[in-house]
Amino acid sequence: MYARGMRRCLVVVTLALSLLGCGKKHGGGKGTGGGGGGDREAPALPGQVQLLVDGKPVANADRAAAAAWTPLTSLLPANARDPKTWAIVEVHTHAGRITTMPEPASTQPGLVAAVFPGRDGGIDFGMFTADELAKHGTPKLVEMDVSDLRVKLAQPVASGTDGSGSASDGGSGGGNGEGNGSNRAASPDGPDLTNIKLTIKQKSGDLELTGADLGAIAKVNAPIGDTSTPGWDVASILAAKKITPTAKLIITDDSGASVTMTSKQLDPKTDLAFMKVNKQGQLRFRLFEKNSGGAWDVAGDLRGVTMIELVP
Repeated sequence: MYARGMRRCLVVVTLALSLLGCGKKHGGGKGTGGGGGGDREAPALPGQVQLLVDGKPVANADRAAAAAWTPLTSLLPANARDPKTWAIVEVHTHAGRITTMPEPASTQPGLVAAVFPGRDGGIDFGMFTADELAKHGTPKLVEMDVSDLRVKLAQPVASGTDGSGSASDGGSGGGNGEGNGSNRAASPDGPDLTNIKLTIKQKSGDLELTGADLGAIAKVNAPIGDTSTPGWDVASILAAKKITPTAKLIITDDSGASVTMTSKQLDPKTDLAFMKVNKQGQLRFRLFEKNSGGAWDVAGDLRGVTMIELVP
């Protein structure tokens, strides 16, 4: 019923959050995203969706909240209600599916994240136009039978710094090193790979790649966004180490947030699992997907990537 692009984007939880729940640590899904398994003491109760901000449980949304078609902004604490501050929203389902929506205010402008009633008493998540949400209509994007919603907030960057305490060159790229490339001088030697480490976790044993290892692999450019800064295709990284992709791959950052993808998403005709070194010297990951119209969309986004896990 929903198009392929709908499986990517999601976020929302509802107003049926009891204020009582805001101070309690009920558990949630078993997924790896959002940095958060260690903060939970027990799973969320049946018929509830756990809400987490920066890995910390803040509330549960129940069926009453879903029945009210509640916007996610109404369910989160005051410091997390502005969608412009959401760097990443992860949606976990009871089936174990994890969907990542990066910077929804930018990638899904004008849409409202909300929870609404699903089938068989479950709770679904969708991205709605304001009109469709008001009339309980059809979402533009949807994820069904949600177990938890995880919001990772953008980190504030002090004026004149790049977020690491060093002087910044400013410009249109903001503090995340992800501008269009015009706001910084290109280094003739390329990015500094000295401190880069990437672990490939696999059944046969973990393999650690250094910056020098990555520097020897052929580079590619992103299809949209910053197209001037080269990086690496995950498929090429695995091929360079003679590693055969498994059915499922999990890309994880240093906060514990993750993007789960399949081996089919290593096909360059439809997807690009792209990594590059950003201005902070971190590995930045973006999963690009072609939509039904042939244009590229961002389906996953992480900073500070440390691991590629191959799941048999």
